[in-house]
Amino acid sequence: MSSKTRKKLPHHKKPQPIARSLKTFAAEAHEAKSLTELVDAFSRNFPETGEDKERRQGLASMKELAEFVDSRDRLAASMNELHRHHEIYERLLADADAANRFGFELFGRPEFADLSFDPEQVERCFEQVGPLSSFRSGSEQFFLHLRKAVLAVATSEQRQLMATRLIMRLPERVERGQYQEAWMMLLCAQQTLETPKQLNPFLTQMFLAGAAALEKRKRLQEDEMLKAIGVDVKNVPPFGTPEFAAWMESLGRNREFVQRAEAFFTSRPEFRQQAQDLMEKAEAGALELLQRPDFQPLLLSLQEITPGLQILNRRTQKIRQELLQGKAMSGEMEGELGKIWAESAREFLPQVITPARRDRLIKDLQTYQYERRKSDPRAAELARDALMALQSVSNDHENRFLIAYVMVSLTAAPNASRE
Repeated sequence: MSSKTRKKLPHHKKPQPIARSLKTFAAEAHEAKSLTELVDAFSRNFPETGEDKERRQGLASMKELAEFVDSRDRLAASMNELHRHHEIYERLLADADAANRFGFELFGRPEFADLSFDPEQVERCFEQVGPLSSFRSGSEQFFLHLRKAVLAVATSEQRQLMATRLIMRLPERVERGQYQEAWMMLLCAQQTLETPKQLNPFLTQMFLAGAAALEKRKRLQEDEMLKAIGVDVKNVPPFGTPEFAAWMESLGRNREFVQRAEAFFTSRPEFRQQAQDLMEKAEAGALELLQRPDFQPLLLSLQEITPGLQILNRRTQKIRQELLQGKAMSGEMEGELGKIWAESAREFLPQVITPARRDRLIKDLQTYQYERRKSDPRAAELARDALMALQSVSNDHENRFLIAYVMVSLTAAPNASRE
């Protein structure tokens, strides 16, 4: 073969990474003694690149299925052994209350924590149906809302996955002679699959564990945010106290702190959005509080708002004259009245919300919150939102909660005086 001919021949290319992976995978697959080992070999030889969440979840599901198939014989032996202790099953069925208490205790143990709902699932669920914190723990309303939340997040696919994972843990319990625990696990797995409209101790505890993990994650994020902007979280005064209000106001006057906070939020926009969402939630809760009948006694009195009513009458004089002349109320006029109402409240606010009156409102909110912390958790939560909205803006004249407080008072006091 001449040199010219040799030059025309293609050079042998080095094996590409995928080719090497296929070759190694084929060798390991040949030696695999189970489906689980086969899936593990695939994961090792074809690692994910980047944030391939769907692929990662798919491999995890494949491995769980493989483990289930590989453990069929062990599961069958465990089931046979468990049925030799059928009297435990009968005892659990005979006393449902005792069985539920045992189930809640069992699935509340740390060894089941990895089976719980993901915090992201719980967060999406709360966005859809509302948080559990609105209800007193242990109350009938709490459990009704808990049921609504769990049924919203526990899809048929999720139930199938959770029941399979629970059943996979049966052999270990049976082999240790823990037959009552094994029967409870089997019962709950069966209920999880066959009764999609009902709760059981397993589903309930897995949801509560996910909710606790979500709350812990939020607290860690908040602590991270506060530490990053120079706040010593250990020295923050109790929320809702006058000391907390003074602390917030001092931070707002600290130029170095404000600049540091701005720099942090610029570099971490997700925290800026989190802070904005928190404030929007607080303001919405505060406005809801103003509409509650049991909050009406805490509004401004008729004597306090009389000067404000004079401002309102002066500003609405033109519209009132038009109505007296027979002009029908239009949508445009209603919009103009709403605008005038807000402007009147803004004009009147500096006269009525003095430092002393502001302090009194804070104390009223604190008392309202404390008195309802057990009997009406939702009302207590709204009062907490109002305190946050009140104390988070240093300029009272721009505080939307205070403006709304004055607006509602301008409406409520005259009506109350006529009753």
